[in-house]
Amino acid sequence: MTENIRKVLIVDDEYFIGKLIYKLVDWDSKSLECADILDNGEDAIDYIKSNTPDIVITDIRMPGISGLDLIRETRDISNKIQYIIISGYREFEYAREAMKYGIDHYVLKPINKDDLNEALDDVINILNEIENKEVAERRLIETVENSKKIIKASILKDIIEDNDYDNSIFMNKDLRLFRAINIKLDYESIEQVYKKQDIITVGRVADIVNKILETNVGEVIGCNKEFMNIFFLFNYSMDEAKSIRSILNTILSKINEYLIGFERYRATVGVGSEKSKLNDIKISINEAHYMIKKRLSIGINRVIYFDDINKENLSDKYVDIMNEYNDELKRSIESFNIEKIKYILSDIFRKIADGQNEAIVYQIYERVYGLFKDYSDEKIDKEYRDILSILKSCCNLSDCKKVILKYMSDCLEHIKNKSEGQVLKPIRTMISYIKDNYREKITIEDMAEIVDLNPVYLGSLFKKEIGLNFSSYLIKVRIDAAKSLLVETNYTIAAIGSEVGYKDTRYFSQLFEKTVGIKPALYRKIHS
Repeated sequence: MTENIRKVLIVDDEYFIGKLIYKLVDWDSKSLECADILDNGEDAIDYIKSNTPDIVITDIRMPGISGLDLIRETRDISNKIQYIIISGYREFEYAREAMKYGIDHYVLKPINKDDLNEALDDVINILNEIENKEVAERRLIETVENSKKIIKASILKDIIEDNDYDNSIFMNKDLRLFRAINIKLDYESIEQVYKKQDIITVGRVADIVNKILETNVGEVIGCNKEFMNIFFLFNYSMDEAKSIRSILNTILSKINEYLIGFERYRATVGVGSEKSKLNDIKISINEAHYMIKKRLSIGINRVIYFDDINKENLSDKYVDIMNEYNDELKRSIESFNIEKIKYILSDIFRKIADGQNEAIVYQIYERVYGLFKDYSDEKIDKEYRDILSILKSCCNLSDCKKVILKYMSDCLEHIKNKSEGQVLKPIRTMISYIKDNYREKITIEDMAEIVDLNPVYLGSLFKKEIGLNFSSYLIKVRIDAAKSLLVETNYTIAAIGSEVGYKDTRYFSQLFEKTVGIKPALYRKIHS
């Protein structure tokens, strides 16, 4: 680490005295450097104002501008400048006057080397204390600011996730205009997916955007969300409003400059509408995210403004596109016919090509995942989550189709391997039977009779393959059905409990709360 070299200015009306002072100082050992030797107070004042040395050694009594005048004129330039007075016994009253300005380091004539260097050591220690205090204060300020950013980022996440939040500590309300943006990074190619790099890249992009916004607008709050989504909320004045579009164009430009080095990401910026009320910021956030969800049809690698889009053309098309293919896909899965699946998937994507829409793609994927639920296990569920993270960052429909096809191919291969030797056949029969008859009373003995196996062995096989024992799985199926009824119907809690096989309403409510974590009525309120 390079040691801090401090600058010392020597001032004495007798130049040879100034040179003597220079020769008496242990410059190297004290990490000091002579800035200059001056022979009058006027030049010294000009020098101090222009260069701000760390230490000034000055004779107290000089013709014209005295050392006392010099201190009086320069003391307010910086609280860090330290003064050492050179005085004779007859000038002690001058030295005492200097002490009123906080100057308490002086060396008597004739100048003694040890006294001079001792005085220098004292002022160096004072300078160290001042600098250490400043460093501590800066760190404290940084810690406080970082804490504020963390708190506000947490609040922004709460807003995005529809949680309760306190906006009283949120943003400076003096700047009355608010706006949200959603930056989304997508993969240029799904062949170049490197999750560790994703985290680094998202962090760096967030830093780039934050720096630009903090320089050009008012207060800025940002947070990173899953699937390489970055949200920012900021406020600004009426005068700054006209430059917002230029700022956002600069943001996309700077992001692209950074991403050139990776050649695997493309960025899109969704922009919510301008709001004048703090309570409306959620609307702007939703609008910004909505623009990102529409990027497959509107176009990636651009700034998309909610204000500029024809809302009439933004309706979600083909909401039920999977209905006509559901049975055919199910049969293809059961027969492990991957070629048929490829054909069906291509047909589906041809039909949505004229209305490219992220939401439709996710719906297709969810429906595909639903077709594998009868075979569901930890691997299929994990593959679903892993593929979803890639699907959420595809920049075109072709890659979306490839990702979904990969999921189906991997799942089929996994199911096929598991079903070798017919190990899964009785389990699949049980799952199918439970799916159709969960409303009725079903026991493991009933199942054993249907599949012609010993009840104990069947229970053990079921637990091994599904990961749950028979009774737990039956409860799961019934509670999942109850959840759907709570959201999709207006049936009473009692009617729903009866519908899924529990005649005792109290027992059903207790079991639902134990399984889901909340009561049925609250679940309906949250999800309806």
